[in-house]
Amino acid sequence: MIFTSPMKLLAALALSGDADAIATELLRLGALELVSLKELSGDWKSGLSSAEPQANAARIAELRARAELFMDMAQPPIRRPELADAGSGALSQAELDAAAKLLDTVAAEVNGLRERQKALQDDILKLDEIRRQIEAFDDLKAGAAASSTYSFLSIRAGLVAQDRLERLAKELEGLPSVLLPSDNTGGGPTGVVLVAMKRDAARIEPLLERFGWEDAKLPDTGGGKQEAVRELGAKVDALRARQADCGSELQGFFGGKAERLSSLWAELRVAELAARLRSSFSKTERTVLFSGWIPAAKAAEVEAGIRKAATGPCIIEWMQPRQGEAAELPVPVEMKNPALLKPFEGLVRNYAVPEYGSVDPTPFVALAYLAMFGLMFGDAGHGLVVALLGIVGIAQARRLGKPDGLFKVVAYCGGAAIVAGMLFGSYFGV
Repeated sequence: MIFTSPMKLLAALALSGDADAIATELLRLGALELVSLKELSGDWKSGLSSAEPQANAARIAELRARAELFMDMAQPPIRRPELADAGSGALSQAELDAAAKLLDTVAAEVNGLRERQKALQDDILKLDEIRRQIEAFDDLKAGAAASSTYSFLSIRAGLVAQDRLERLAKELEGLPSVLLPSDNTGGGPTGVVLVAMKRDAARIEPLLERFGWEDAKLPDTGGGKQEAVRELGAKVDALRARQADCGSELQGFFGGKAERLSSLWAELRVAELAARLRSSFSKTERTVLFSGWIPAAKAAEVEAGIRKAATGPCIIEWMQPRQGEAAELPVPVEMKNPALLKPFEGLVRNYAVPEYGSVDPTPFVALAYLAMFGLMFGDAGHGLVVALLGIVGIAQARRLGKPDGLFKVVAYCGGAAIVAGMLFGSYFGV
């Protein structure tokens, strides 16, 4: 914990047929920082060439991005799974085709529901605007005379046979409009006020002719405008309810697909990273070669994993930093601290990464930072609020599968402020 972790440089050679399995195993171990073999000293590098990228690497990345997009659309977003047991890393063309087909199915369903939501929202906006325009008129039952050349509304009053009124209303449901029938106790045609948008006149006129509409000025019994506003409000509420149903249906769909999307994302992500790792290898006619830095404590585990993944002969060599062929290579730095201090490694890296083999300042930074924050803040009540915010942030980050290191620092700072506040006797400034 006082010094940075000692490192070793791995140089390995294996048969080309084992490259995918070895890349997947290295990805699972997650301990290797690759180094180009051409950076090593020596004249043996002349016969090497870079491994060609896999032909389907771009397609894998595109499919992974699509799966990730759908996972983020869910509310709450579908959590990213761990990659440790996600698969072999190599996906066949048939598996990629199946993944694309699944994502196309999801896209079709999602786009359909979102289009329905968008159409409903457009209708809501139109009806809201009609309602605002109606409030500017006094007598809707005057029909066309009530319309204004400056308004986009078409207001018509007329008579329709009682037995045709219900069918007319049903035909008008797909248009932003309101149909206000008058009370009919005489058994003759029913007086009706129709408020619609002028731009829909070409669609409405044939309907009115088909149902025998006759323009007429209706007697003003008062309340026409209020009735129209109420009717529009009811329509807007109904549309909002349908919109909410679409949202629930969408989230239900994501809920049903969550497990499959999650596993597919993990498979694609592993395949993508393995392909990227594989492209960093060097090759000869029949072999692949790779090199990278590994924490010395994990060297035995990495070597065992490589030999397990390789079905054929495999040659592994270990080199010490700043010696021999690795003399000119910069050595990466790993800071090894207990879980309690891990969040403060980010603060250290924000300023500078310590030199390899030097003292790891993380414990001192953590102590100084908490002491400084506690003494500057110095209030138990306010510190409790900060600590609670940090705890809530940790819970939210874990729920979404995101890093929680920053929130842990916030929670620790809140704890330091509580301790300092208790020593000072300060509680919410009192």
